[in-house]
Amino acid sequence: MRPPIVPPIVDIGILTIREDEFRAVLQVFPDGHGIYKGRHREYTLRTADAGQGAHYRLAVLRQIEQGNGEAQEAARDLIDDLQPSLLLVVGIAGGLPSDDICLGDVVLSTRVLDFSLEARKFKEHTTYNVGGGPIFKSIAAGIANLSARESELGKWWEELPSKPSVTWAPNRLYGSTVWRRQVRGTLNRISARGSQRNRRRSVPDPSPRATDL
Repeated sequence: MRPPIVPPIVDIGILTIREDEFRAVLQVFPDGHGIYKGRHREYTLRTADAGQGAHYRLAVLRQIEQGNGEAQEAARDLIDDLQPSLLLVVGIAGGLPSDDICLGDVVLSTRVLDFSLEARKFKEHTTYNVGGGPIFKSIAAGIANLSARESELGKWWEELPSKPSVTWAPNRLYGSTVWRRQVRGTLNRISARGSQRNRRRSVPDPSPRATDL
């Protein structure tokens, strides 16, 4: 398919980092409309079902490399080329050890934190000037009210792949003794909970969460 000469109308821009994340997004939205080459980058165009016969036009972009600087440039290029109404960053989430979320859950963030500004002093711990802030209130309000829309959303999780098993080696943990003890305890609890969920797969957990520990 020849790319359109004029910029297409795009509702949502999706920014990914890793190759597997990029392919996963394309697999979820298989209805393609070719590739548009903008002034800055190339974008894969897709269509998403918005319900009641409506559709969203998506532009999917993978960063050239990892890092906050490249993420900022890619987001700026996407906005400059296509002017989407909404920009989503989709990919594997990393976080602190938690008993509430585990590998394979789906997480929708309501706040973006920026740790790029840091201070390093000799023989002292690195300190950060945390920036960022909450997402648009209208979007955060929709996320907060997802549980009330279960009947409308349907059993969307049934199409997701099975949760991956949690395997880890104790000798690969690093950090202080207290930190390693916390990570080890969290992984043990998540591993046990994952086994119980696999036995109860006929009744999946509908909560919209995910992270990669």
